[in-house]
Amino acid sequence: MRTNTREGLVKTINQYSPFLKYGVTLTMKKMAKIRTRRFENWDGEYYERWVWLDEEKALDTLKYFNKRFTYYAYGKDALRTSTKFNSQPLVIATLERTKDGRLHIHAAVGNLPTKYLFEVHALISKAWADCDFAYKHIKIKKLTDTYGWLDYMAKEISDGNTDAICINSINQPQSIQQLVGNRKLL
Repeated sequence: MRTNTREGLVKTINQYSPFLKYGVTLTMKKMAKIRTRRFENWDGEYYERWVWLDEEKALDTLKYFNKRFTYYAYGKDALRTSTKFNSQPLVIATLERTKDGRLHIHAAVGNLPTKYLFEVHALISKAWADCDFAYKHIKIKKLTDTYGWLDYMAKEISDGNTDAICINSINQPQSIQQLVGNRKLL
C-alpha cells in the first residue's frame, strides 16, 4: 500500500520534470536566536530569544526561503503586478528528519531565468543564508535523473510519513500550472 502511494505521488509530481533543473539539500539548525525590533525602537533596541525548531517553523522557513529565492532570481519582476505570476521559480520540497533529529529540506528547483543560470549556487546560498534556521551544509547538484531525485524525496512515504511532500505547497509559476494539466505538451 505504501509503495503504491509513493509511486503514485512520484508519478504525479513527475509531470513537472521537464521544468526541474537542480536538486538541493538544505540543512537546518536545531535552535536559533531570533532577533526582533522592540515596539518603540528609539535606541535601536532588539529583543532576542532562543527558539527550538519544529515542523511548523521549518515550513515557515521554507516559505521564507522561497520568497527570498524568488526575489534574488527575478528581482523586481517578482513584485510587479504584470509579471509576478510568471516570475517565480518552481520549487518542490520535502521536509525530512535525520537520525540525530536534525531537520533538512530536499528540493527540486527549476524555471529560473537563463541569464542567471551560472549563478544558481550563489542565489540559493544567499537566499538560504537569510533564513533564521539556516545551517551551513548546502548541497546543490544539476539534475540528471529527475524521476530518481523525486523518488528519493518521497522515500519517507514508505516509512509512513504521508505528508513528506505537500502537493498543496508546491511553489509554481502560473505558466507551468497551465502546462502541467495539458499532457500533450509534456
